[in-house]
Amino acid sequence: MQNATSSLLPLSRPTYVLVAFTLSLFGQSAIYLCACRYLFPTSSSDALKAAKARAWVLTAVSSLVMTLCSLPFVSDFVRHGGDVAKIERREDLARATGSFFVAYLILDLFWGWRHYRSLMNVLTGWIHHTAYTLLLSYILYVDFGHVFALAAFMELPTFILALAMLVPATRSDALFSTVFFLTRIAFHAVLIAFYSTTYGRLHGTQTFIPLTTTPVPSLVPALALLAAAPLHISWFTSSIRGQLKRARRARAAVAAALPSESTPPLSPFLLPARAHLISASSYFTAHLPSLSLSMPSAVAARSFRPSTNTFRHPIAMETL
Repeated sequence: MQNATSSLLPLSRPTYVLVAFTLSLFGQSAIYLCACRYLFPTSSSDALKAAKARAWVLTAVSSLVMTLCSLPFVSDFVRHGGDVAKIERREDLARATGSFFVAYLILDLFWGWRHYRSLMNVLTGWIHHTAYTLLLSYILYVDFGHVFALAAFMELPTFILALAMLVPATRSDALFSTVFFLTRIAFHAVLIAFYSTTYGRLHGTQTFIPLTTTPVPSLVPALALLAAAPLHISWFTSSIRGQLKRARRARAAVAAALPSESTPPLSPFLLPARAHLISASSYFTAHLPSLSLSMPSAVAARSFRPSTNTFRHPIAMETL
């Protein structure tokens, strides 16, 4: 069964994608430039902090839009128990979502080269963005946009991370790690499983031989999802290692800040003298056992008395 829906705008598919891409370029650029001018100007006292914040502006905008656009497709997927053939195509929304993301990838490279070049990572920046631009261009060409829109739900942890970078008070490593695992590991694995089956390959893309109802099988969704899995696993394990490392540092800082409570050495003057053996008859007739103790002088006792003045250091906790 084909769930295709016609476009609401009287535009051909290439024209619609081009218009959506152009509007996305100008819209995201306007948001970024306004944020740079009014929120994160380089003339601020901390220029490096402003540059780091700028690097996350486009990511925050894109990941939020991707997450919101994916919700109708995720709803279809959940309501129909993972039946990929019953996901409504929503061609206008799917094409706009893909075009918006391509515009983000290009703008992040362009503005990153201009404003935060030193913060651009080769793998997750230049290689990742270039590969995804080519992949999405092909997906839009063959009109598999609804598959990408469904997978765009995995941008939710990216928005959480970007928001934490822009507003540090909102940062929560536990929340980010949990959402990342649920979306980019668990949900990702579910999509790979469903699109890798014979049914998923046959009906997942909802494409048919022209003038017939015969579906055209495709491995593109499964292969694309499978190719992204190692990167997601690498990001997740790196995140967990980073959190454990920060937790160890925090515990070490607490231990170093606590005051030293080592016990002072005992004075030899306070040690009891060797007990003298007595007879049984003397024991029962005496009020106390005959023990001879050497008592220290007042001066010696004061010299070995531990100090009661304890200096308490502030505890240095590493922020999240």
